[in-house]
Amino acid sequence: MRTFFLVVKSIIFLVVFLFALNNTHLATIHIFPGVADIAVDAPLIIWLLLFFFLGIVITLIFFLPTVLKNAKPKKSDVS
Repeated sequence: MRTFFLVVKSIIFLVVFLFALNNTHLATIHIFPGVADIAVDAPLIIWLLLFFFLGIVITLIFFLPTVLKNAKPKKSDVS
């Protein structure tokens, strides 16, 4: 079973690695619409990873109050 998971992880890594190699073209992000002076160039894979992790962080921030509220010990009336 351990070997099976190693093979699956290796295949997933190779697919992601090949995806990254195929997306090395420069992509331009314009910060403000209509303003050509404020733009950032980077490889497409960098933008994809950046916004993927940014989505994870934003999701965790929005769910943090719910997690903290559920983690508090509840007071019971039983002594």
